[in-house]
Amino acid sequence: MAFLGNIQAWIYTGAPACDAGTEMVGRNIFTLKPEYYTVNASGNLVQLTVAVDGCNAFSAANVAAVKANSSQQYVTVSGKYANFSVLLGDSVKEAACTSTLVNFVNAQGLSGVELDWEGFGAWTATKYAQYKTYVNTLGLELQKYGKKLMIDCPHIANATEQGWWLFKYEDFDSLSGVDYLCIMSYDNQWNYGGGSSVQPLTWATNGYNWAAARVSDVTRLVMGIPSYGYHATPSAYDVVIDTYDQTALVSGFNTGTNATNADAERNFTSGGKYYAYMDTNALNTKRNNLETAGSRMMSVWHLGGNEWFSNTEPAIVANATNTSSTTLPDVAIGNYAYFMTTITLANTAPANNYLVNAYVQFNYPATGYDNSSWQYTYNGTDWFSWTPGTDIYIPMIERANNHSISFRALALTSGTYSSSITIKNGNLASPLTQSLTSVVAGSGGGGGAATGDFLYHAPEGKYIVDKTGNFIRYP
Repeated sequence: MAFLGNIQAWIYTGAPACDAGTEMVGRNIFTLKPEYYTVNASGNLVQLTVAVDGCNAFSAANVAAVKANSSQQYVTVSGKYANFSVLLGDSVKEAACTSTLVNFVNAQGLSGVELDWEGFGAWTATKYAQYKTYVNTLGLELQKYGKKLMIDCPHIANATEQGWWLFKYEDFDSLSGVDYLCIMSYDNQWNYGGGSSVQPLTWATNGYNWAAARVSDVTRLVMGIPSYGYHATPSAYDVVIDTYDQTALVSGFNTGTNATNADAERNFTSGGKYYAYMDTNALNTKRNNLETAGSRMMSVWHLGGNEWFSNTEPAIVANATNTSSTTLPDVAIGNYAYFMTTITLANTAPANNYLVNAYVQFNYPATGYDNSSWQYTYNGTDWFSWTPGTDIYIPMIERANNHSISFRALALTSGTYSSSITIKNGNLASPLTQSLTSVVAGSGGGGGAATGDFLYHAPEGKYIVDKTGNFIRYP
């Protein structure tokens, strides 16, 4: 499966989001973020389970489904300020929270943790200081196991809005334990009341620019996109959040005639209430608006009852194509050799135009290989089936300047074959260049003491023998 490299999505527990499990299938979402934990009134971490908390909560089946439909997964930890403020500053509660989360993501094979701790207007200076200390400690502990930490942040578009919060983006720039700042660039209706947009386009880009000017690495920034709507009395603050499906049941809803405001949000009035909702065009417009501003990662609130993008994969930019050819030798082990090639792509773009999407085409001859055995990986861990000669969508979102893609297959005969690699740029605000910096042929040898792994047939199936001689069942 090819995943949409710059898109994330939250999955929260319970109605009306119970369709999330169905909606995530086929949308190619790179990062899914299910809510499996919360902090209770005693300041203790509590797991949300299907048996107690309903749909989308933790279960073995739900974790498996989330992992099957994404490349990365962050467990979301929610909490009211009154609750997590009890945890902060309590060394015993903090240690228990850290231990539980680290053990959970390791046991479940997830990518990391996202803290959705809000109520920013109520934070005291003491609790803010404790929060900064704790998130850095939690993140550093996660990093020991190759996991990451994302924290949710208020949207700040100007000096006036900065004055509302103690929270400052620049305070986290030097905290190496915090990998990503996820800015909730929506909920504007809570600031200005019924009739206002959930995410004004200019407000969103000003928020990105404000944050980008205050961190040294903009690839740590994740910008929120709303897929939800709301209703409220015009100019009042009696806001009620709605999904698209809920709004569609209201008298007056008609996607053919409902007005579209300057921020691409659909709206109508019914029963004295102003209704706003997001259709596919609104989602596309908001994504394109943030990408043009320079944002390279976006997170959608939320799956379950809402619309989705139509442009789920960017178009290939024809004038940003590089092609390289090389000859890659196979080494026979009996009649079977395991072959793996690694391609390294170099990103030469400036930081604010970081390459997030690319396509790679790796062409092999049709004969000489067990074509059903071809696989590729772009993260070094997850291997996906692949048909030689077809484009592979590579989401290049990490902060490192280089990104590696590996291919492997079972060779049925020994010999030498020519192959070619084509790299194409994704559809970005401005074309970027990327190059094939190295092609390394690795193939197995006797006893596993070779430059790569090799694979062999046994009566019960195929096995990989790695460099240290370990036997691993072939997927």
